[in-house]
Amino acid sequence: MRCPNQKCGATLLEEDRHCPLCGTPVEGDGAAASEEQPETEMVVASDQRRVGEGTVDGTPTAEEGDSYPALRQKAHLSVAAGSTLRWLLTALGIVLFVLCLVAGMTAGRLILGLIIGVVLLAGGAIGGWLLWLRLAVYGEMIYLVLDVEETFRRGVARWK
Repeated sequence: MRCPNQKCGATLLEEDRHCPLCGTPVEGDGAAASEEQPETEMVVASDQRRVGEGTVDGTPTAEEGDSYPALRQKAHLSVAAGSTLRWLLTALGIVLFVLCLVAGMTAGRLILGLIIGVVLLAGGAIGGWLLWLRLAVYGEMIYLVLDVEETFRRGVARWK
């Protein structure tokens, strides 16, 4: 069943009295059945919950679309940004190590420059690794939540 609002067109459950997206009251089976449905149309929920094809042979297929595409993109960007920041902080640690080593050599305190350089290198590498780990776990947790939601939705759809 579809929302009677022409601008919304969201897929509704049989027991829905109002559209969950736009709030339009649903009159019953007569109002939804009286509208002609196109063969296929793109359905985009206003809150970006589902994106998918509209109907195939009169059967709504929005449930088979991508769930929460903005969250999927955020998860992907989180994992990718974490990897990039890890290498940038490691490279910064290497540059600081070389600078401390050169400064120590020119000042006549090679051991002190070496110790400070190793500390900065380790700090950059460990800090980059921890930041990468945090962002990767965050992104993977979003993927996990989306997969559980999709599995639950498909399980509920089987019971109908």
